[in-house]
Amino acid sequence: MRIESVTAHAFGPLAERTLALAPGLTVIAGANESGKSSWHAAIHAALCGRRRGRGAATVAERRFAEQHKPWHDEDWRVSAVVVLDDGRRIELCQDLGGRGGCRAVDVRQGADVSAEVMFEGAPDGSRWLGLDRKSFAATACVNQAELLGVLGAADGLQEHLQRAAATAGADATAVAALERLETFQGDHVGAGLANSTKPLQVAKYRLKQAKRDLAHAVTAHEKYLDLVVEAEERRAAADTAAEAAERADAAATALDGLLTATRAHTAAVRKAVRSREKADDQVAEVARAEQRLARVHELDERFGGVAPAGLVAQEEATRIVHAALAAWRAVPKARKLTGSTAAELRQELAAVPEPPLGDTEVKPRIRELALARERALAVVAAHEGHRPMVDEQIGDVRLTAALAVGPAAVRELAAALDTSPPVPPKPLRRNALTLATGAVAVAGLLLILIGGWLPGLVLLTPVLFVGILRLVESATAESAASGQHDRREGPVTAEAADRCATLALPAEPLVLQELATRAERQISLRSARAVWDEHQRQYAEKATRQTEELRIALAAKGYPEPELDVGELLALYERSCAVAARQAAMAAQKDVLTGAIAERERAEETTVEVERLRAKALGLIREAVVVVDRNSTATTAPELLAALDEWQRGWEDQLRVVAEERDAWTELTSLLTDTTRDGLAADVVAAREEHAALVAEADQDERDSATALADRDAVAVRDTTTRPARLDELADGVGREPLTTDAAEVEVLLAEARAVVATARTEAKRVASAADELCGALAERGRALPGVPEAEEALATAQAALADVTSLATTLTLTRKFLAAAQESVHQDIAPTLATTLCDHLGEITGGRYTDAAVDPTTLKVTVRGPSGQWRPAANLSLGTAEQVYLLLRFALAEHLTVPGETCPLLLDDITVQADDNRTTAILDLLLALSAHRQVVLFAQESAVLTWARTRLDGDRDALRELTPIPVE
Repeated sequence: MRIESVTAHAFGPLAERTLALAPGLTVIAGANESGKSSWHAAIHAALCGRRRGRGAATVAERRFAEQHKPWHDEDWRVSAVVVLDDGRRIELCQDLGGRGGCRAVDVRQGADVSAEVMFEGAPDGSRWLGLDRKSFAATACVNQAELLGVLGAADGLQEHLQRAAATAGADATAVAALERLETFQGDHVGAGLANSTKPLQVAKYRLKQAKRDLAHAVTAHEKYLDLVVEAEERRAAADTAAEAAERADAAATALDGLLTATRAHTAAVRKAVRSREKADDQVAEVARAEQRLARVHELDERFGGVAPAGLVAQEEATRIVHAALAAWRAVPKARKLTGSTAAELRQELAAVPEPPLGDTEVKPRIRELALARERALAVVAAHEGHRPMVDEQIGDVRLTAALAVGPAAVRELAAALDTSPPVPPKPLRRNALTLATGAVAVAGLLLILIGGWLPGLVLLTPVLFVGILRLVESATAESAASGQHDRREGPVTAEAADRCATLALPAEPLVLQELATRAERQISLRSARAVWDEHQRQYAEKATRQTEELRIALAAKGYPEPELDVGELLALYERSCAVAARQAAMAAQKDVLTGAIAERERAEETTVEVERLRAKALGLIREAVVVVDRNSTATTAPELLAALDEWQRGWEDQLRVVAEERDAWTELTSLLTDTTRDGLAADVVAAREEHAALVAEADQDERDSATALADRDAVAVRDTTTRPARLDELADGVGREPLTTDAAEVEVLLAEARAVVATARTEAKRVASAADELCGALAERGRALPGVPEAEEALATAQAALADVTSLATTLTLTRKFLAAAQESVHQDIAPTLATTLCDHLGEITGGRYTDAAVDPTTLKVTVRGPSGQWRPAANLSLGTAEQVYLLLRFALAEHLTVPGETCPLLLDDITVQADDNRTTAILDLLLALSAHRQVVLFAQESAVLTWARTRLDGDRDALRELTPIPVE
């Protein structure tokens, strides 16, 4: 058996988490509070379930519930997927809360196989190993807390191991058989009292009852035969209705296939169009890169790698000219006094209107609301520009299939393609069965010799059957051993390959791993898109709230029109404020006119000062003209300014040339920022290569579109025996593009077909229910139907009952004696076998300190000795050594108590905490060697274990899972 994965739907702090396990050694490391113990308990609970029988819960069961019930959920559920050594893949679902959701399902067949492993009210996967949940926990499921607890009390560990030895390996042990024989003797013989209800007294009563039952039996048989005929007729009608439902379902399946193929073709066409558009966009990018490279070549050839020089001379002349011109420009213009006189201004002052009512400017609150609304709308628009691009229509058929199955399932398929070496057979239980069979055979012969031939034959019949089975087993042992590896490898690999073909996935582990990674990335993108949608909704709601607040504020100002947009209402309000402001400004002209009168008087005084400044500036202009041109003949102000302007134009032309050179150099430097000419050339080549790749991708997408069209046409023409007549009409268009537009019509046909399927199934269910009711009544009557021959033989049976009961008591006494002897023989056989297995690894684990071991045949206590030869009880050694010795004993029990044909996985939690570095390494190396033939799951928190796992585990058959601390909520 191998556990592929465990899912904690709701278990302790774990919720909807899945842990994948490697087929070999899986090391699960993590710090405290990372959920290691919870995962260890979840794996055991998912495999073995919990007892659901009558009676109060035990202390251990109550403690388990207190520790591992979900923190935040009423449901308490775990599930696991296991692969048996016979190739079956089983999903175990355990409802630990006792709500009835426990089941074991064959994944390939879809059949419920819970009955094979039902134990104490719940499916127990360890039953396939020949164990049960108690013996599995005592042998293969080891944790630190359990070891420390039992070693602290007298014989604690031995009690666990004895229970495992007494309960594992078969459905009943010798002790249980002895108890059942004693119970059987009390029930089927009795004490012989006069008022007893045991078989002796019952036989006398049956003699009187037989005569009355004979007449009743004849009449009952006639009625029973009439019911048999009617039941057969109803069953035939139910079969006919079921066939009609199957035909309708086949028709619906054909329509569903055509609809899926049509949608796939549409998605492929859209992807091809998008790929071609991206290739066309890349053409422009290539052109831009080429233009940039050409410009760099041009400027580099122009400057030759040397920066241009500027102008240095004539700086003093320039300073004098600029100073003169600045002084000239600084002279204020002599304002010509025009307009109204002071008297006229006073008349205007008298005609100014009064200030207006209402707002003359937009209120700060309304302005704030308007700005908040604009910002909210801007945020919505900006966020819209960052919409994550998620391709809802995936063109890759394999990626689509991987998304449909799920990344975890794809990785499981990849892991299932690996094979494991054969498992050696275990003869231990075969020897025990031989001893028990021999004991029963001797008891049967003794009964025949003393005259009890009937009980003797009853005991000898199963002995003969077992003997025949042993002969067949011996005859086929060699062929079974030589073909064991093929039987183990073939079905698992073939199953994985078939499932890959069914799911349209490639049967290659590396490709499957890549598809799982891509599917996880696609799921992550879709999650980011959901987050973006939520943020966009929040931003839009905020913009709506800001708009409503602004509308309320405008209504309070007298603009309540609901039919107008808020922006229009705001514009109306602003225009009203502007009109009131103009009226207020006119009312404010009183002070302005008063000031204008005083200004008029000051203007006349200023005119004289302007003339004085103009004369001074004109002198500076004349001096500047002499500096730049001593031969100038200009005298008037316009002539002098023209001379300076002409000189400046020549100087500006020189400056313009220098500026152009400087700008060109700056452009060259900017183009070569963080790159070189060779780098730009490489960018051009990369852009061209990307364009070629996009063109190739577009061509491939167009070919994929053509393939999808062919697939759609192939679907449209197959299944001619089950599809509806309308689908035949659609199939007439095969090979023509218009068939892609028939998806809506196919959806209508599919809905109709499903309705027909529902009706047919309802009718089939009704007819089958009627037939089942009649068959149930018939079966019930058949069980209660008295038999005429039995009534006639009742008297003879009653007469022989006393002799048979006496003989049976003797037989049972002898059988109990022989079974007790067989039980002792089994103990004597298993102890040396376990000791041999212990010795194989004892020296390796203890560093050669102890090399030999012995197991007590009655208590299973272990004693060890080293090279000195002195035997010492393992429980008296150091705590770490004792744990290691009894850990090896558990490994041996798990190996020898498992049924032939199955391997028992090992679940280990912190088994190295009491070991030093050398023994820790030895234990880990042993586990790695054991994982070649069985699955080993190790939970650890030590850094030495984590370092070893990172170094030694190859990641193919083995894996390292690192857990992170679970957040505290």
